[in-house]
Amino acid sequence: MITPVTDQTFNELVLNSEQKVLVYFWTSWCAPCKGFSPIVAQLSEEFEDIVFYKMNLDENPEVTLDFSIFSVPTVKIFKNGELVKDILGARTKRQLLKDIQE
Repeated sequence: MITPVTDQTFNELVLNSEQKVLVYFWTSWCAPCKGFSPIVAQLSEEFEDIVFYKMNLDENPEVTLDFSIFSVPTVKIFKNGELVKDILGARTKRQLLKDIQE
């Protein structure tokens, strides 16, 4: 399951987490996001040891600026609050799975 995260909850849920966290950044007007969202949702059901969040960039400008997100879809993976993986653009399920497991 992918839980929404906001500018107000990002630090608490993502940066202060001791778990591995994947954040999927998207917008409602992004055509590639429409095809990529179901892939992220499928993978969120397959990983019990990773917390999945999604963030709408149009509604959350602070985190968007803090992490210099200029294109969507973007996926960022954090571990113990540190950014460990930055994935730009849509991926196939196999590609995203590989990125997550690295």
